[in-house]
Amino acid sequence: MNLRWITLLTCTLTAFQSHAEDARTPVPLPAAEHQLVLGEMRGFLETVEAITTALARNDFDSVAQHAKKAGMAEARKAMPRLRPYMPEGFRQLGHATHQAFDQLALDTELEDTRQSLQQLGEILSRCTACHQAYRFETQQKK
Repeated sequence: MNLRWITLLTCTLTAFQSHAEDARTPVPLPAAEHQLVLGEMRGFLETVEAITTALARNDFDSVAQHAKKAGMAEARKAMPRLRPYMPEGFRQLGHATHQAFDQLALDTELEDTRQSLQQLGEILSRCTACHQAYRFETQQKK
């Protein structure tokens, strides 16, 4: 058996084992809402990237601008559509994350890079907690 097949087999078995042992809470969503949630998470990553880059340049106006984009005003757009599907713990983490982005935007007036980085770290810890607790799945059509 060549190395390529051994690698493929190992990856496949690892994927099955990882899924079988995945203790995260499954959150079944219709396909469109699933894509909406994934898009929001990608948006968080893009926002964190932009904020980090802006902090490296001490560009606090840009930090505030990007943080506001991930704040509560943005969350309110998706809430009505997603609320029926989301477990309470997820809603709480999401709400706290959006509020933390708003607070980061407000606190940029202090122009304190260390504080902004600390706030960004706290935001990322919420992202990590959510990813450790929940697994999104596309609902199968009945």
